[in-house]
Amino acid sequence: MNAIGCDVSLYQNAISTPQVVDFVKMKADGASFVIIKASQANYADRDIVFNWTNARASGILRAPYHFLTWTTDPIAQADFFCSTVRADLPELGLFADYEWWGTTPGNALAMLDAFCLRVEQKFGKCGVYTAPGFWQPYGSLDPKWANRPLWQAQWGVAAPTVIKPWKDWTFWQYTSKGDGPKYGCESLSVDMDQFNGDEAALLKYAGRDPQEPTTKEKVMDIGLQLIEIAGGMQ
Repeated sequence: MNAIGCDVSLYQNAISTPQVVDFVKMKADGASFVIIKASQANYADRDIVFNWTNARASGILRAPYHFLTWTTDPIAQADFFCSTVRADLPELGLFADYEWWGTTPGNALAMLDAFCLRVEQKFGKCGVYTAPGFWQPYGSLDPKWANRPLWQAQWGVAAPTVIKPWKDWTFWQYTSKGDGPKYGCESLSVDMDQFNGDEAALLKYAGRDPQEPTTKEKVMDIGLQLIEIAGGMQ
């Protein structure tokens, strides 16, 4: 069974209330990962600092994404994006959100490529979020794109039709109508995603050992050790 997760941004948190995204609840209710909006153009998502640090504290696996726009230099966008997570690197890689925004120019794909190359100079592969209906007119069949992880948006289908030239998807955003409160969000709905593999495969993708004790288990083990030490001191 594929691991599931959510993707969030400032829209999952109403600034007018004290409530924020509860990543502990998100993880407890079945989400194994979260993809978090970090930036757009040359500004940060309002909630990136809270979301990024608290998602990590909950033990949920994370990936950040940047919404690529056409009016800001892609290299500058990439540098800004990287700066938002430089001190706390993601477990699941970084993604460029390549989709509809205003009027799409003829050099949009070149901007995406420049953005990805810049991110890859700093952190390794940069994945691409896109949808079939956008990639067809504004993407490419060049095989080089298949070397980057694909986060495919395709709602209302039993399984995604993999966008060419990719051979398979890594993440699939399968609905925008997930139960927000169930997953710790203030918004009534939240985007939901699947990883192309089960929990063990997701951990392997993140470079984690599936047999490694969880953070909770480590804390319990430390607690038992302290109790044993205290008992020996009596």
